[in-house]
Amino acid sequence: MQQYGWCTSALHGAERYQEFCRAAGLPPLPDGYGLLLVIDEYGQRHTLATTDVLYLSLLHHGLHDHGPVEISFPLGKFTHVTDDWLEIPSAPS
Repeated sequence: MQQYGWCTSALHGAERYQEFCRAAGLPPLPDGYGLLLVIDEYGQRHTLATTDVLYLSLLHHGLHDHGPVEISFPLGKFTHVTDDWLEIPSAPS
């Protein structure tokens, strides 16, 4: 796992969230998405999106406490996979 983040209307504002969803091909959801930028075993880059934002928060805290590790994710946890890395929007200041 290379990077992770969240994209929600609460965090980024409704307009930026809608723009991200449109560009990513994701339907806008009330709770948004948790995003992981990963490299698979063949060296290919992917973005994994989950609707379980709490799950990504738990991963974030685990990685913060224990550092980088190889992780296998449960089937169906990430509902959208792209063939490259999406740009995770930064939160407005």
